[in-house]
Amino acid sequence: MLPYLHHYAETFQSLFLDEEGLLLYHDPLANGDYVGILCIPAHLQAEVVWAAHQLAAHRGVDGTMDKLTLSCHFPSMTKNIRECTSGCLASQQKGDRKRNKRHT
Repeated sequence: MLPYLHHYAETFQSLFLDEEGLLLYHDPLANGDYVGILCIPAHLQAEVVWAAHQLAAHRGVDGTMDKLTLSCHFPSMTKNIRECTSGCLASQQKGDRKRNKRHT
């Protein structure tokens, strides 16, 4: 079985199609309710991560995770975010500015 299919096999009971035919993950909320989180296909994951990273104002892995976890789901999300954001020059410069401010 392909690695990404293994993930969905484990979460199969939590997957459903909405009225528009989108695959959603049934994510439990703290209050006991459920919300449907969009499952992102493999060929769109890098594009979705990069868009979220830009919307998060280049705040690195944590900022990008905050943007994505409330709205979508896919296997190895954290790993993909690290890979997509590690080469971001704007994030690196932002990190350098923060470090320089702490030491002045």
